[in-house]
Amino acid sequence: MPTTLAEALQLERPDHDLENRSAIGTSTGSMHAIRFGTGSGRESEHAHLADFYKLVDRGIHKLLHEPGIPLLLAGVEEELDAYRAISTYPNIVKEALGGSPNLSFQDAETVSKACSILKADEFRREAETLKQAKERSAPGHVSTDAHAILRAAFEGRVHQLYLDESAERIDVFERGTYRSWGKEDLLNLAAVETLLHGGKAFELPSEVMADGAGAFAIMRF
Repeated sequence: MPTTLAEALQLERPDHDLENRSAIGTSTGSMHAIRFGTGSGRESEHAHLADFYKLVDRGIHKLLHEPGIPLLLAGVEEELDAYRAISTYPNIVKEALGGSPNLSFQDAETVSKACSILKADEFRREAETLKQAKERSAPGHVSTDAHAILRAAFEGRVHQLYLDESAERIDVFERGTYRSWGKEDLLNLAAVETLLHGGKAFELPSEVMADGAGAFAIMRF
């Protein structure tokens, strides 16, 4: 992707007064030309900047071609708004790193803030996904019972598993050839088995879990 406006458009900054000249008729006497303006330098710069952002947006689509990858913007508010108006990338994070466009990701504080924003955005998106899944799924394809979820996870039936990040269910479990050596966290075990069978597992804050459950599973069948 181009990193500067000049590199992208191969244009120099517009003239300060942006004057042009026009041929005139005989009725103006001895005058040879009429000067007129073509717009302010600021307007032209905004137009060039919009073209630059379109080039950047195309590059973003090529770079982040896998679905669902979040894009965190950084910069001053005016330019962030301008880029959002141009971009067609579907996963721009709502919150941004505001301030100087020269933010350094070598700075620990910047990295920490960026990670916090991304984590909060992930929680928001997964909470919305969970809400929609609960509304759309057939009653027989969802469960909040830890033992039922774990059995389904061992059978490869769990498509998506949502866990309360602060919940645990300590118990002994036996299923087929698997038997606990002692008591263990069954929710953690369910997450492992879900992932091993190609499902997805997510941790969410307690306040966004469906019906206050410690676990919520959406089954494949």
